[in-house]
Amino acid sequence: MNARHTLDGDDRLERLLHSVSQAASERVSAMVPKERLEALVLGGGYGRGEGGVLHSDQGDQPYNDIEYFLFLNGSPRVNERRYGKALQTLGHDLSAMCGIEVEFKITSSLAFRSSPVSMFYYDLYTGHKTVLGTEGVFAGCEHHAEAHAIPLHEVTRLLFNRASGLHFASLRLMAKEFGPEDADFCARNLAKAWLAMGDAVLAAAGHYHWSCRERHERLQILAGEQPQGLVPDLLSRHREGVRFKLRPAKTLLEREDLETRLAETTELMWRTWRLVEEKRLGVELPDALAYATLDHDLCPQHSWVKNMVLSFQHLGGGALGWPGPLRYPRERLLRALSLLLWVQTDQKLSDKLLTSLLAEDGAKVRSDTYLRLWQRFN
Repeated sequence: MNARHTLDGDDRLERLLHSVSQAASERVSAMVPKERLEALVLGGGYGRGEGGVLHSDQGDQPYNDIEYFLFLNGSPRVNERRYGKALQTLGHDLSAMCGIEVEFKITSSLAFRSSPVSMFYYDLYTGHKTVLGTEGVFAGCEHHAEAHAIPLHEVTRLLFNRASGLHFASLRLMAKEFGPEDADFCARNLAKAWLAMGDAVLAAAGHYHWSCRERHERLQILAGEQPQGLVPDLLSRHREGVRFKLRPAKTLLEREDLETRLAETTELMWRTWRLVEEKRLGVELPDALAYATLDHDLCPQHSWVKNMVLSFQHLGGGALGWPGPLRYPRERLLRALSLLLWVQTDQKLSDKLLTSLLAEDGAKVRSDTYLRLWQRFN
């Protein structure tokens, strides 16, 4: 893995990012007994050497969140109770140091080894920097290196999160007040969606890769093999998404231009969503309403016992509404999102379904509920 955190950030930025890791290493070493500490690993874009670089008059600045993974012996849940608050304080201190959010997540080598393949773990295993400890923490985790083994429900989850970003952007665009921060929020979520749609097509075909540059090259090859249809339509947007990920910039677009781009991206997102979900669920989806009302378990990888506990915990008595408490709560969000983004024809039916899915009536309350549930089940 490249020792650099970015592709073309200046020396000052690289030194800043190195100093953040150095400070994290020193504080964690002082906080955690040596016999409990396995490793401290930098993940995300900076761990892969493809972190975002925001060019400014003051020099290059970091842009993406900085994500550390602390591997500790013992139960991650117990260790979270033991060290979670101190790590939050450390993250806050380091955030003040570098000007962007710094997060720490606790896991263990045993938990990592025993976890099923996911897009998240694939990215971490194949692209990271070990700040403290040794690479031995990843011994026995080789199954996470198999991109072709990433399950389709992980691809759906990626699209779900980026399509949710489009929904949140639409709420900003509909608000009475709209300023530069709102414009940047919308532009950022558009770029994330552009990148994710191409990535989803690659992952569904078993061609995903940890590097966004390599993914774009693979998408170009796929577009050449499929000169008509979705993939060529995604190619230019994916290129813009890669560019923004590596070299983000403040947007100069006005509200009207962002609204146009959002409408185009939302339509393209449905085509991508349909392709993935038809393959995953083995059904044909003529439109988004058909998806929202589909008589399928959309999250079958979760147990009904856990689903029931989570449903009542987060929805209360509203969990009894369709599709019921035995389904994983993310299913409600998948169905609700398809209604919020893509169903405009039958508003009365859509409102009725949304009321049942989110256990709330009224657009504003439902939006708040969607955000609350998304933050827990994204």
